[in-house]
Amino acid sequence: MSSMGYRSTTVKGLKQLKAPEEDGTEQDLEDFLTSLTDKVIIRWADGGDVGYVLEENAEPKIKEPDPLTAAEEADARKVKAYDRLMDKYEDRRTLFGLTLSLCFS
Repeated sequence: MSSMGYRSTTVKGLKQLKAPEEDGTEQDLEDFLTSLTDKVIIRWADGGDVGYVLEENAEPKIKEPDPLTAAEEADARKVKAYDRLMDKYEDRRTLFGLTLSLCFS
C-alpha cells in the first residue's frame, strides 16, 4: 500500500496541545502558537503571510501593484516587467488563500 497522497498528522518537534480539561494552560497555547508560527514562516513558501494570520489574527494586506502610467505602457520592457509583477501578486494571493483554507479546514 502506498502512502502517496497522505500527509502526516504530526509535525516533528511541535508539542501536543492540550485542552484545559487535560491540564493545558494559556502559556502552553502561547508557546504552541509561537512555535507553529516560527515553523510556518521559516519553512513554507510565502509562509510570512500565514504567519501573520497566526500572530495577528488578521489577514495581511497584500498590496496590488500600482498601474502603469501611459508613458510606461509605451515601453515594452516595463510592460513585460509589470506583467511579471502582476503574475507574482496573483500567485501570492492564490497561494495564501489555498494555504489558509488548508490550515483551517
